Amino acid sequence: MANTLRPASAQNQQDASSGFLKEKFDTFLNSLVGALNDITALEVNTMVVTQITGEKFIPNQAYRDIYTLTDECLQKQHIPTQSFDRYKSLRKQLESAYRAIVNQPEAVLPDPELVNLDMLLDQGDFLRTLRKLAEIKGSLDSDDPTSPRIDIIYAQTVLQLDGDVINRYDERLLRHEQKDLLLNIHTQGVASGEQQWHGILLFMVDMVKGVLTKQGGSGSLFPWNGQKQDG
Repeated sequence: MANTLRPASAQNQQDASSGFLKEKFDTFLNSLVGALNDITALEVNTMVVTQITGEKFIPNQAYRDIYTLTDECLQKQHIPTQSFDRYKSLRKQLESAYRAIVNQPEAVLPDPELVNLDMLLDQGDFLRTLRKLAEIKGSLDSDDPTSPRIDIIYAQTVLQLDGDVINRYDERLLRHEQKDLLLNIHTQGVASGEQQWHGILLFMVDMVKGVLTKQGGSGSLFPWNGQKQDG
């Protein structure tokens, strides 16, 4: 009778390969959940800005930039003192997001020079907050440092997955000399964003259906659970 037992080394390699695939698949599912959180609501903002920069979002750099928003660093950057509170509020918001992640109300932001940030920046909720705060900081940086105002969001529309539509308009829009033009631009932006949003939602739904179909089928998507038992 032929011996069907596999050598221990071969079995260990298969187990390691199965563990690696499971880890990759779990990572994929986590990223999918994060993506679903991002796209279940559409937000369209219409602003008139002083300038548009080509700066890209780099999580590690964005974290460092906001972490250093302290009185001492702001003074070294020659930021007007009347703007200190606006900059420091970004750091406070990021710290609040960090405390929610670690579930410690007294936690302080980890020093990026002393702590590896990879695990923290893998947290979808924290990363989304960081991206938003980085955008606000970019708006502050591009503003006239002597002005008490930052770029204004004149119109905002939020479409939620449950069908709710929220429109907000800054009261200054009603007095703006280009009110009609701004409203027209915003309306076009909402229509374009809504079309793309629907397309992304359909794509994600089809992807989830495909994953669930494979999970309930042959099990080939889950090799760590799909090994046949010798009868």
